[in-house]
Amino acid sequence: MRETKRKHLSIWQRTVCLALALLWIAFFADRPDAAVSAQEETESVLILDVRGAGPEVQAETETGQAARRNTDSAVQIETGQATRRNMDSTVQIETERDVDPEVQMEAETEQETKRGVDSETETKQETKRSVDSEAETERETKRGVDSETETEQETKRSAKAEVKKESETELSSEEEEIIREMLETESPVDFSSLRHKNPDIYSWIRIPGTVIDYPVLRSTGDQEFYLHHDQWGNESVYGSIFSQNINRMDYTDFLTVLYGHNMRDYSMFGSLKLFWEPSVLQKNKFIYIYLPEITLEYEIFAAYTVSADHPLYHFDQEDEKTREEYLEKVEEMGQKEDTFDRELFDTITKDSHILALYTCNGDPDHRFNVLAVLHEPPGGWTKLAIDLGLREPPRKVRIIPYIPQGAARKKEEGQTETEKQTEKSGASEKKVSATEKEVSATEKEASATEKKTSAVE
Repeated sequence: MRETKRKHLSIWQRTVCLALALLWIAFFADRPDAAVSAQEETESVLILDVRGAGPEVQAETETGQAARRNTDSAVQIETGQATRRNMDSTVQIETERDVDPEVQMEAETEQETKRGVDSETETKQETKRSVDSEAETERETKRGVDSETETEQETKRSAKAEVKKESETELSSEEEEIIREMLETESPVDFSSLRHKNPDIYSWIRIPGTVIDYPVLRSTGDQEFYLHHDQWGNESVYGSIFSQNINRMDYTDFLTVLYGHNMRDYSMFGSLKLFWEPSVLQKNKFIYIYLPEITLEYEIFAAYTVSADHPLYHFDQEDEKTREEYLEKVEEMGQKEDTFDRELFDTITKDSHILALYTCNGDPDHRFNVLAVLHEPPGGWTKLAIDLGLREPPRKVRIIPYIPQGAARKKEEGQTETEKQTEKSGASEKKVSATEKEVSATEKEASATEKKTSAVE
């Protein structure tokens, strides 16, 4: 009876304790730490209550405690998860309250815009620095150009001052007297009489120490007319000394060329071959050109063989660069010979006046030429010629493409054998025809003689 009563008492006690534990847990549901403490206290009470119970009760009690612990653990985990979810939700809600999406987007847009503006500002600053650097470079370059321009202007001013000084000196110095004497000196040539006989005579050439002492002519028609005609226009194997209309007759061109035959008796330009000898060149260095108004003096500085191609047909001597190239070529050719005056050549410039005497030398592809430079009168010959009214007006010169003389000659000689045979056949036919005519004439004479004889009888 006591056992049964004790057993019922234990069950009731356990029920009451369990109810209290559940109430405690429910009360501290939102407080995990407190619930755990209450549970631990409840378990402690239960453990104390069942100590006096029998083994079966203790076993049952331990089983129930284990089940409760599992249940409580599961509840605790779910409670914690729920609590965390609630906390996350609360934080999210608070965040959503604090930051409006549009505001956040505007803020992000502003930040992006600010970054873009900062980047653009940096780019502008970099561009400005680059522009400033370029501007500084341009200013430096401009200062350099201005300096060069100033130097050029100063040079020009100096040159003008020198020209002015020279001009003033011409008008007031001994050089004016020299020009006056040159103009007043009577020419040894009677140009009035010569031109009355042949208007193509315009000047006269004389080289002391040689037989060269001839009039110079220029045809208004065939430019090679005086190659086979004398000074009066008569046919002659000697020809004349002449120039072509590619040159002015006032000798103000940079290069004036005169032509003449190389005769065996040293007449015409036959005396030029004497200048092969340096000793002859040293003794006879001067050439005189007589014009009706003035006498020009040239000094020889080179004598050598050149190509037969005309030196003036293939370049425009009015061009400064062309004149410089010509002087370079003269230097290249002349320094190979002993008949080259280096010292005199070094005084020649693109503004000098050069006289070239051309003659044949037995080789159809080459010519022998003698070059001389004009001793300029004070102020220069061109200026003086203009002052005297001798300067010819500008001319349009037709520049001919360069073709080697040898190639042109070979082309002319390039006849085929058939053409030659045809020419020979034609010549033979002409001879046969002439022979037939002679025979016919002989037969007629014989017939006439018979008739005369018959009449006499």
